[in-house]
Amino acid sequence: MRKVRILVDEDMPKKSVEFLISLGFDVIYVPSARLKGMANGTLIKKAIKERRIFMTRDQDFLNEKIYPLGSHYGIVVFKLQRQNTKNLLTALERFLNKVNLREVKGCLATVEENKHTIKKPKIRKMES
Repeated sequence: MRKVRILVDEDMPKKSVEFLISLGFDVIYVPSARLKGMANGTLIKKAIKERRIFMTRDQDFLNEKIYPLGSHYGIVVFKLQRQNTKNLLTALERFLNKVNLREVKGCLATVEENKHTIKKPKIRKMES
């Protein structure tokens, strides 16, 4: 089975990248890939092209009009009250213990301190 591929935004701590790699994920970190400062649209296009889930703290990615469900390989937005590294790592670990990242494909996941939500694309029924 192929490794889950992830593109981690520059607003995420490097320790989150190290943690994901230690769990066996195929991870690219925006600053390490010389993508720092790139527009959101450019980053999501790279994630789509490389079939990667995009992880970020940037709440602009919650906008489903700009990033429609099903148009990408999954977006995970960390929406935390306390944005420190320890809190983010705790939330990330809790999320990964409850969710198989393969199930995030095409979805928008929002991770908060003590909960997460996953919005899935609507499946249109064929008319007969």
